[in-house]
Amino acid sequence: PQSDKLANYHFQLMNIDYKEGKYKEALDKYQIIARNFGKSNAKADADYIAGQIKFEQGYYQESIDLLASILPGNANYLYARYTMGIAYNRMSKFDEAENCFRAITEQPVTNNSERDIQDAAKVKLGHLFFSAEKPDIVAAARMYLQVHKESPVFGEAMLGIAWCFLKVNKPDEAS
Repeated sequence: PQSDKLANYHFQLMNIDYKEGKYKEALDKYQIIARNFGKSNAKADADYIAGQIKFEQGYYQESIDLLASILPGNANYLYARYTMGIAYNRMSKFDEAENCFRAITEQPVTNNSERDIQDAAKVKLGHLFFSAEKPDIVAAARMYLQVHKESPVFGEAMLGIAWCFLKVNKPDEAS
């Protein structure tokens, strides 16, 4: 009980429950971490998992509240901001969604996974600009064009560019 690894132990149990779809059990373990290990390194990881659970359950504001505490420098930062962006978008808070996706695009990336999430954020920004009350087709196209060819969302970005051309009545360029 005096081990400095106790917070990580509880987090790993929480993570196992999350991966097995046992959300209630995972959130019960989260409460233990939040109550007893609030200043530990495991707390931010637990916030991330709890935020993902709340998102999957459709509790978008609760998800955002948990994920907002994850700051740049944390390995989950980009992924937390992406989930927050989607949550804000589903709540029709488009400015907040844009801010989350922009935060992702402004961070340096260190691996392919981070580059992929950054590309996904660029596509989401393109969609926001394209479908805004006052669409900004040029800004949308710029976002889509920044997506790397190797990205899993490259096809979606190319489709977005095609829609941009169609929106400005240039169907030949869309193909």
